[in-house]
Amino acid sequence: MRLCTGWSVKAILLSKDMRHEYSDVSFTPIKEIQVCELNAHKATGNDLFLPRLIKEPSQAIASPVVSIINTATAQCRWLSKWKKGQVTPLFKKDEQMD
Repeated sequence: MRLCTGWSVKAILLSKDMRHEYSDVSFTPIKEIQVCELNAHKATGNDLFLPRLIKEPSQAIASPVVSIINTATAQCRWLSKWKKGQVTPLFKKDEQMD
């Protein structure tokens, strides 16, 4: 498993220029109960990992999953696929073509 760092959360937190703009950004450690309550019906992310693969055995794997995620957060080191996101705009009201 290759960890990739770069212009990341760590860089933002250490940069004097960026620190003020992102001063309200913080991360709290996750808990095992959050892994067990994961919604298994969500779509896969960029890593193509099915939430169901964590949800079904969640009682058995919650502790190692929490350890991996909390360690990655504390060290500001993430898999490169975890750094990507997908934004899908959704029409909500008024004129759809505006």
